[in-house]
Amino acid sequence: MQIERISHNLLAEALKDSGRVAAYIRSVLEDYDGPVTPIVNRVAIQLLDSIFRSPDFKVADFTPIGDCMAWMEQRFGKIPAVILFSGAQVMLRGDRKAAFEAYHEAAEAIGETGLPRIYVGAYSIRRDGNSDWVGDEPKRPISSAASVTWRKDPQRKSTICAYMAGDQKYFLKFARLIYESFRAVDSTSQIHFHVVNWSVACVDAFAGVNDDMLSFSSEEYRYERDYSYFAVVRFFRALEILEKLQVPLYVTDLDNKFISSMENIVAELSEFDAAFNSRAIQKMFPWWGPTAWNTYLNCNENGKRIAHLMRNYTGARFTIYNVAKTWWFDQLMLNEVETQAKAEGLKLGSTTSRRFTITDPRRDAETAEMKKKG
Repeated sequence: MQIERISHNLLAEALKDSGRVAAYIRSVLEDYDGPVTPIVNRVAIQLLDSIFRSPDFKVADFTPIGDCMAWMEQRFGKIPAVILFSGAQVMLRGDRKAAFEAYHEAAEAIGETGLPRIYVGAYSIRRDGNSDWVGDEPKRPISSAASVTWRKDPQRKSTICAYMAGDQKYFLKFARLIYESFRAVDSTSQIHFHVVNWSVACVDAFAGVNDDMLSFSSEEYRYERDYSYFAVVRFFRALEILEKLQVPLYVTDLDNKFISSMENIVAELSEFDAAFNSRAIQKMFPWWGPTAWNTYLNCNENGKRIAHLMRNYTGARFTIYNVAKTWWFDQLMLNEVETQAKAEGLKLGSTTSRRFTITDPRRDAETAEMKKKG
């Protein structure tokens, strides 16, 4: 079969039958006798990804991927796929500097649009340190205003607040749904929505709702399809929301649904400055975790410090309106902030345990399938 006919969809197929997909891609690459082209680079990454997706692959044992990388380098030279996964290999050994060099080199070598979608986080990697985002002053605003606009203040305070954000279109599609699922299981906690590009329709979406613990804020943003910003905006604005509400935040996805009350977890989480939904695979690729949903920020000085890091990292390193290169930026930011918070000795918890998973993706959510792939 011609290599050009190998589809991007095989990345999804590898989730179902990784062994078959890996064997198939390798056979095509073994038969290929042409030059190294962008398609070869893409397919080579798909082969290594298929091995990674195997249920038998363990992060602690890199051998199956390492063996394939050795064959690949002998066959094609040190192509971007080899460089990319060598970054994961040294990341597992704890050498972040060498790993970030490799991710950056792979992204540069493969070009503007050569990385498959689940690896585009490498485009946002920088080789330098954290000096441009750990300073005391918040970095530049990304949207047209330095601060958010408050549309509705809460009239009553609780011990924790559910916090979600998104653009107007996503808000209109999912906000009322997640609000109703929230109030079905939690009648004692606050809930806040931050909306990019507010309109009268946002008011209409909550017609008939009389909730003194419901609040809204908004901001204007000139790009209507910058989905990467819409994903990271909740963290970029978290410091302002914390300062205004003066209550801990439980950050989740707008297109999720609540399955249990935050009151069940607030006491345990209050022991921490923040808590992240970290995953083993982020030890290989830092843009794969922590997941952006089920993140906790305490309303203490250290919690605000972590929210400050979120704002600064995003302000310093986010590339406006370049979704092809900034997908997964929110998770990369969380990984780096978590790493920095640990280095500063802040008290971090984990929301990975099922008891802290008080929201789940909706089946009709546009990002549900992407969440499964992490």
